[in-house]
Amino acid sequence: LSVDCPISDMIGKLIEAATIGDSYAIGQLLEDGVVSATDADYDMRTPVHLAAANGHVSVLKFLKEKGANLNVKDRFGGTPMDDGVRSGHADVVKYLKEQKVEGALDSQFLHEFLKAAADGNEEIVKEKLLVVDVNG
Repeated sequence: LSVDCPISDMIGKLIEAATIGDSYAIGQLLEDGVVSATDADYDMRTPVHLAAANGHVSVLKFLKEKGANLNVKDRFGGTPMDDGVRSGHADVVKYLKEQKVEGALDSQFLHEFLKAAADGNEEIVKEKLLVVDVNG
């Protein structure tokens, strides 16, 4: 990878690699030393946010090893846990809970859950309950 690119381009490559679950590319970018596991885009979303939103537990683990903060908040106050819950990735939520990561259910998630319950859509209700694990 070329380090001749502006830093914003390199951060963009890091964010994209996290989005698609490419741990190898993330490793290469971090090894170059131009970016770090804690860098963020214009919305203060880090590779951890994008990995969580896209269900990449292995990338979350890798980023944690490289010094990423799993409790980081983006510019809207969203956490990786929020992204995992909102996107329905139960494995991400489970891993982040094991790591004692914070997060709150956002209003969109709650709205979808309540609408599904009111409409009698058991499939969506069950899917949402699997993600949040009401039994802790």
